Amino acid sequence: HEAPNGYLEGGDFIPFSRDACFIGVGLRTTFEAVQHLMDRDLFGTRRVGGVKDEIDRKQDRMHLDTVFNVVDDTRVMVLEDILGDNSPKRRTVDVYTQPEGGGKYTLNQSGVEFGTFLRQEGVQLVPVTN
Repeated sequence: HEAPNGYLEGGDFIPFSRDACFIGVGLRTTFEAVQHLMDRDLFGTRRVGGVKDEIDRKQDRMHLDTVFNVVDDTRVMVLEDILGDNSPKRRTVDVYTQPEGGGKYTLNQSGVEFGTFLRQEGVQLVPVTN
């Protein structure tokens, strides 16, 4: 899908829960495309977690679904190489929230290490080795 000032690829979108989804932002999906979708209320969730790849940016990990996926309501699989504040492949999350009943998404968390964010959400991380 092409947004006017950005790009979005399907491997970067992952539904997470009834009120949240993740969207990878990096090599193949741009923040401009994410903003385009939020501005038009196209995610269908109150919370959007933008999982940013600002450091690694490698083709073999170009989409969010190459390093992360949801197993069920309580567990997620995640490539262990991307976890931790000191990892050279780390991902961080910016969380945008929409008010009850709709409206404009606003940033309410920024730069949270991905593993930390997932633990805060109460899910068990199942690490996958590279």
